[in-house]
Amino acid sequence: MVHSLMLKFSDYSVPDFEFDMSYDERRANGARYSSVGTSAYGWGGGIWRDPDLMPKSGYQTKRGRVPDVFPMPASNAVSQRFKDLVEEFEPGVHQFFPLALRDKNGVPLPDPYYIFNCRTRLDAVLVAESGLSWRSEKIPEGRPVSSMSFGSQLVFSRPAIAGHHLWFGDYLWQHGKIYVSDAFYTELKARKIRFFEIKQYPELDIPWIAEEQIKPMLDWEASHEPKAWYSNTRSKIEVHEYRARLGL
Repeated sequence: MVHSLMLKFSDYSVPDFEFDMSYDERRANGARYSSVGTSAYGWGGGIWRDPDLMPKSGYQTKRGRVPDVFPMPASNAVSQRFKDLVEEFEPGVHQFFPLALRDKNGVPLPDPYYIFNCRTRLDAVLVAESGLSWRSEKIPEGRPVSSMSFGSQLVFSRPAIAGHHLWFGDYLWQHGKIYVSDAFYTELKARKIRFFEIKQYPELDIPWIAEEQIKPMLDWEASHEPKAWYSNTRSKIEVHEYRARLGL
């Protein structure tokens, strides 16, 4: 069983923190160093982020309890407990940027927090079995995109996710969600790390083959030069490899 986690937004789960680094500073860093990225964007960007460019401190704007995982501007903050859990399952895979936080009174929080960057992008959704179809995007013009939505009843390829515990999709993804293994989710519940919207998805013993699952997207990309709108560096590499197989 695969589980998706999405942060629950409510008065008791969002403690309202802001970065000391201003939005303009973060945006300027992004413009200067777009190739490595300067924000983890939600659960992460799927690529390495430069620690020197990440915000390092923040402050609370209103009183309230501080949970293990909560939203920060364009990213998520996680506690030492969450970090320890992730490292137990996938040591050294993901990035955790130390974040010194102060409460509403300016007092440093006693427990360490981090900006979390999940570095694993993995396509494992079985398109036909999930009932997905294809449509064309307006920007870039004509690029196929799947009909996947928040409510899609997804089915995952068990061979594709074997050995993985935290990931999000590459070509096939849902905004704001991270997927986790059954083993990881079981331990997450046992440690009472809370305040997620959770969905469960079945797995099938069907291999995930790109040319079968996302052929319309790959065919379109094979006929167009790679542009900056590809989701990340890994996508660009995949496009070049696919084009090479086609002799382009």
